[in-house]
Amino acid sequence: MTNIVEVQLRKEATRIGSLPSLTPISAAILSENLQPPFFILEDILVRGYEYTLTAKNNHGKTTLMALFIKAITEGEKFGNLRTVKGRVLLLSGENTADTMLKLVALRVDMTMVDIVNLPYDLKSMLEQQLRQATSEYVGVFLDSNQSYFGEGDLNNNVDMLLHFQAARKLTGLKGNPFVLILAHPTKNATEDSLIPYGGGSAMNEIDTNLTLWKNGDNATLRIGKARQLPFDPIRLRLVVHRFDSVFNNFGKQVTTSKFEVIGDADAEKIEHEDNNRIVDVLNALNLKSDTPYQTLADKHFMGLNESLSDTKPMNARKKRAERFVNKLIDDGFLTSTKKLTKKGREAIGDRRSY
Repeated sequence: MTNIVEVQLRKEATRIGSLPSLTPISAAILSENLQPPFFILEDILVRGYEYTLTAKNNHGKTTLMALFIKAITEGEKFGNLRTVKGRVLLLSGENTADTMLKLVALRVDMTMVDIVNLPYDLKSMLEQQLRQATSEYVGVFLDSNQSYFGEGDLNNNVDMLLHFQAARKLTGLKGNPFVLILAHPTKNATEDSLIPYGGGSAMNEIDTNLTLWKNGDNATLRIGKARQLPFDPIRLRLVVHRFDSVFNNFGKQVTTSKFEVIGDADAEKIEHEDNNRIVDVLNALNLKSDTPYQTLADKHFMGLNESLSDTKPMNARKKRAERFVNKLIDDGFLTSTKKLTKKGREAIGDRRSY
């Protein structure tokens, strides 16, 4: 009896492209044409490979994608790693306006970036995309996995496999580009368990899963499941970019975030500062749990060369303090009412029983 999964796969393969020939060929023919990996981004992104970049919400997937695009389209280094300069295709199915702000903040050469500005079902519209994207690309970025999934069940192995098989076909565009898919992780994922949300078959189909984890203003890019050699973790710092002459309809300055690649020493310094800030904020809230965010901001989130009279950074400082406290709540240091938990009290050395 024919396996139901096999039937579905064959039907879908026929719909999105003819089945390959099943005639055996000599391995000698393949070995004669064997090519070494061709890296577009040294040690990380290989031409013709399919990748996922997996990170939790607000951990910087799109922000990192923008930095990848900047380095590749300029042919400049990503930290200490070299790149091959080339045009990229961006399938932007989520908040393109925000993505454009990030690209503009990095001064990306927009003539080197082609954008499809809508989500669609990649499985059903793949052939149309292959016909209409006629330029030569070194990389294709999908933002995000869910935006181009379309019909089906994200938790179904067959549906997810067909989706990632369709995405892999984008490597057949002129230039044999890599394909990088921004993906959300499974529920309750930790830094050590960042795998794409959905059926387990997806992990077997992709070549490499890159992971991104943000802690405060620090983030780390690592390699997860891979069909390539590992690379050392890449340390990143999140910074706020302010557009000097761009204001919203209420006259407030427009901002966005961007990543900078930093060394281990700088990353450790930032982590040390963040750890000290955790203790300082917990101590403040232990004395007065309803301390206003603005008070916390002015005491613990002042930037270099900044004073209390500076009006422009004030709102950003307050928002940063609020995000910091919310993360302390998420990490179990505080209750939802900003009161210290047992974990929070232990962090400041308070061993009293309550």
